[in-house]
Amino acid sequence: DDIGYARVFVRRELAEPDPHVQKSVLRGFEAAGPRIRRDITRALQLRTAPVLKFLYDEGLEAQHRVEEILKEIEDERSRG
Repeated sequence: DDIGYARVFVRRELAEPDPHVQKSVLRGFEAAGPRIRRDITRALQLRTAPVLKFLYDEGLEAQHRVEEILKEIEDERSRG
């Protein structure tokens, strides 16, 4: 609702989720945040850019977990 703030979801594609890598990715984006804001301001010709809040996107992990649960349910039904 407030264009002064923007949530930016980031992720690094890995075979297995690793919390240490996730934290490292977020630290890297947070360190680059001022430069990214400056580039956004110039590219979109804004007076000010939104404050960027970087969050790790865990959507893919959640999707995989739901798929695992559904598979377990299917396996239980086929056995019983």
